[in-house]
Amino acid sequence: MPKVTVLMSVYNGERFLCKAIESILGQTWKDFEFLIINDRSTDNSKNIVLSFNDSRIRFLENSSRKGLTKSLNRGLQLSHGELVARQDADDVSHPTRLARQILFLESHPEVVLLGSSARAIDDCSELKNVDLKMPTGLAAIRWYLMFHNAFIHSSVMFRRNIIINNLDGYNESFKRAQDYELWSRLARDFVVENLSDILLDHRYEYGSITSLMPLPSAAIEKVILNNLRVFLKDPAIPAECAQFIMRFRRLDKFSRDTDWKHIAEMYQQTYEKYCLLYPEAESDQTIRSHLAGILYWIAYYAASGNRRVSFQTYVRAKKLAPKINRHPCLARYMALWIGGEGARCAYYRFGQRNRVDRNLQISRDEEKPY
Repeated sequence: MPKVTVLMSVYNGERFLCKAIESILGQTWKDFEFLIINDRSTDNSKNIVLSFNDSRIRFLENSSRKGLTKSLNRGLQLSHGELVARQDADDVSHPTRLARQILFLESHPEVVLLGSSARAIDDCSELKNVDLKMPTGLAAIRWYLMFHNAFIHSSVMFRRNIIINNLDGYNESFKRAQDYELWSRLARDFVVENLSDILLDHRYEYGSITSLMPLPSAAIEKVILNNLRVFLKDPAIPAECAQFIMRFRRLDKFSRDTDWKHIAEMYQQTYEKYCLLYPEAESDQTIRSHLAGILYWIAYYAASGNRRVSFQTYVRAKKLAPKINRHPCLARYMALWIGGEGARCAYYRFGQRNRVDRNLQISRDEEKPY
């Protein structure tokens, strides 16, 4: 039996499929099966898969269109490997990816799920000026999961039996963000980890219909709320917290009367409570930088409506992470702070135009259907 199953589901992926397959067949680790499920593609995807003459490829075809989540669950049931590595049909794994992840999991038997960082590429395979650095360490990962995904779906490798027997695989009610929901359930009871190494080129098609499709907000809010309650060990956390986190991530338009003081305090209190439960979090620079990034944005949004709150929040963020560079420049902030409503509206429009780039940096659960 192979050590690992590489699982891919493809639907009309002919444009990038060849490179994705080649990246797996070219791995330095050779002991794997490559299970590719064709979800009734109407393009040339099937012929592309069949054109590869490699005995490690197992090609299956759905009898009808099932969607990504159900196709992945089918693949989990039919896979033979002790470990399962995900691979999207438009991403590119680096040659040592499987070897690095297998070596880590063999030496850390307590870890059930292992992801990695990645490079962002566009639909022309050009590198974007963004490295997708994912959090490492259980405390940082659980912190991230209270706000958004902490793993790149196409980078993960996990222990098959636990995903199937303990969690029943992916939740088939999720057509998008199915990985975020599954990793959240997993991280509540098991040890999960990311390698800081960049082992994947993750494709993001800027401006495409897929990349701009809305997420299932209500379902994701429920995942966020469950994560907040479990990781903060407080079942009384109100649903409004998760609702705002989702609104803030979507860059919703907020009114001038938004109570930014209350919102800033909500994030700060979440951080303080988390540090009490996980003392190592207080010195974790990843967590501090993440919270600082959120507080910087709150300071900008609050600038035209409540300057005192805006300034206090800005100073708090600066103390948390003095060298963070993931926020708009000081000059833009001062223009908002001084310019009032007109500057705020102009900045809001700027933010909307750049929402894809911002989400690419701070959020990873925008996973495309295929």
